[in-house]
Amino acid sequence: GVSIDDLAETGRLFGAAGLPSAPLTSTGRLRFRDGALTLEDSLTRLRGLELVASGLIGRPGHLPDLNLDVRMSGPSVEKLFDDAVPNGDQSVPFTLVAQARGLENGIDLRSFKLETAGGTFNAAGILSFAPGGVGSKFSLEGQGEKLSAVIPAFPSYRPPDEPWHLKADVDLEQADHFQVSNARIEIGSVTMEMDGTLDAVDQSQTSLTFAASGDRISDIGQIGDVLWPEYPFDIKTELERTQNTLLFRSLTASWGDSDVTGEGKVILGERPFVEIRGRSEILDIYDLQHALFGEQVDEEPADDRKKIFPDTPIPMQFFADYEAVVNVEVEHFRGRNARLEDVKLELDVED
Repeated sequence: GVSIDDLAETGRLFGAAGLPSAPLTSTGRLRFRDGALTLEDSLTRLRGLELVASGLIGRPGHLPDLNLDVRMSGPSVEKLFDDAVPNGDQSVPFTLVAQARGLENGIDLRSFKLETAGGTFNAAGILSFAPGGVGSKFSLEGQGEKLSAVIPAFPSYRPPDEPWHLKADVDLEQADHFQVSNARIEIGSVTMEMDGTLDAVDQSQTSLTFAASGDRISDIGQIGDVLWPEYPFDIKTELERTQNTLLFRSLTASWGDSDVTGEGKVILGERPFVEIRGRSEILDIYDLQHALFGEQVDEEPADDRKKIFPDTPIPMQFFADYEAVVNVEVEHFRGRNARLEDVKLELDVED
């Protein structure tokens, strides 16, 4: 048996960082027979989680002998994540079952199943031990009736109580570069599709085609504090990332009555720089103004209500953390107290 008061502190003593700061206990039996190790009746407890493992570990240094079955269960999915937001009102028990077999230079993950009341997530494939994990290949699939019962809430994201479905093939063709094929995520009315290369380290060689559409942006959950208006939307673009720049190519998007086509880029740094250049047939920002800045009360006298730009102070803090150049030509522009045609919008944000 093993008992550890603080797993994080013990891990640091052996050069392992990032382990949870919590007590751990483990019991079980190791049998050595015919030159091979077998694990029996192993039970490990950590933060309310229970991990049971049994099977053949094999001869020391001979990975193909490995034949291990693992089962984990716990009172709530959020126990699996260090930065999850505790939710005392929603405790969703889960069970995780996996079967792993050894290969010459990796592990054949025969099955990996996470089951909760909100749905089931499955994975299977090869985990390669080659440098950079080259040769790893997985198929992912899952579905359920309630995404919030599978993914816990985080400080900047709260998942919705919506049905969900996930399917994707992932192939690690180069070191730290995932080739994502036929990726499709459905959450409520929203469908997202991705295809291309995703750089898992610093995103410097990411190159993806991305498309998303749905009846309501909020179906994917609450991101940050902005309550987006409930309009149908559709977006397609090609994303390309270099060491410090994210490019948006061939962007076409619609949201409610609004539309935009064009391209843009984000240069990352201490003060990110955003550049957007495009064209729009109709750009209606009335509800977006309300979502970002709250309801604006018109304090102008009755005879001044036709002003395009009211005297309401611009919330400058919104522009404080980045610099930008926006250039959009608009056929029809709609905003608070504004109905314009043939407009050229130019915005420079500096310091």
